[in-house]
Amino acid sequence: MEASQDSRNMTVLMFILSIFFWILPALIMFLVKKDDEFVYKNAVELLNFGITLFIANFVLAFIPIIGWLAMLAIGLAALVLLIMGTLKVQKGELYTFPFALRLIKADTATA
Repeated sequence: MEASQDSRNMTVLMFILSIFFWILPALIMFLVKKDDEFVYKNAVELLNFGITLFIANFVLAFIPIIGWLAMLAIGLAALVLLIMGTLKVQKGELYTFPFALRLIKADTATA
């Protein structure tokens, strides 16, 4: 799959905005850009990653001190993974987050 420059720019913007607005940019692109396979598949990846982070942080929030420190570590790791993903999609490659639950599947018939 060869991604156009416009698709790559939209996906890079989605990754960068996800640093600040968490899951919202991926959700918007997931709903709006179903016709663009590259943007759509990366939006699905970002949604799965965001949901995984939410679940992990929700569970860790109830564990005093150790859980809170783990939340900080997960936040820093998420930032690093988002930056790595941004650099990867800038080159036109799909980025798959490690350790992300695959709760939303990319509908290849739609994309």
